[in-house]
Amino acid sequence: MTIHEPVDRLEVWLVKGRLNIVAAPGPCRVEVNDSGGTKLRLTADNGRLRLRHGRGRRWLAHLSWRRWAKRRSEITIGVPPQTVVDLRMNEANVTVSGLRASTSVNVTSGRISLLGVGGTTTVKLVSGDVEAMRVSGELSMQTVSGDLALAESSASKVRGKTISGTITCDLDEPLHTELAFHTISGDITLRIPAESDLAVALRTASGRITSSFAEIVDPGAKVFTNHAEGVLGRGTGKLTAATTSGDVSLLAGLGSDELG
Repeated sequence: MTIHEPVDRLEVWLVKGRLNIVAAPGPCRVEVNDSGGTKLRLTADNGRLRLRHGRGRRWLAHLSWRRWAKRRSEITIGVPPQTVVDLRMNEANVTVSGLRASTSVNVTSGRISLLGVGGTTTVKLVSGDVEAMRVSGELSMQTVSGDLALAESSASKVRGKTISGTITCDLDEPLHTELAFHTISGDITLRIPAESDLAVALRTASGRITSSFAEIVDPGAKVFTNHAEGVLGRGTGKLTAATTSGDVSLLAGLGSDELG
């Protein structure tokens, strides 16, 4: 289905299924493969495109478990890159690629995958993993139980938080960058370029800290805390990583001369 009128905002509220949001030139397109016989409501008004099950979020609260479990939709929506996107789902795998404005994803249980998104991106999960690759702009990732993974990122601001899960990040060009990662139970592994300009602070309560950078040192023993900090290069950016129960590892990637 093609939406011929201009769309600058997309809102999706669904119960269960798989959702793909793809940035694409031209008019907005919606493709639905709904195996549960569920009625979907699609409306477009004043640049705002809405897709939802039934009559909206209030209807979802009264849906019985048996009927809820049958509602599995597979939906792909193509929108212009500058579209503002708000996605809310109960149980779902969500993939978002190429968006450049503001993106918000809230999922109760499932998985969120981000590819090549920019602008301001916020993702929240209760149970499940978040994977992000080639993200720019500002990124906030949060899950209660699940892992966070970020690769090839040039984002200017990254915040990652999980209660129970690991955090693994591969960061590129962290100049004037603000990076903050926190987990209660789990390990944190970070890789940054060897020529980074960052003020670094690493902490763990009951784990160990390892670093490939000689500048990162323990400033002195503190009760119940393993702490290391230091300044890399000019220290124009900031990196903090903390875990209560787990290890923190800071690894050095290739320098610009090694990349050729």
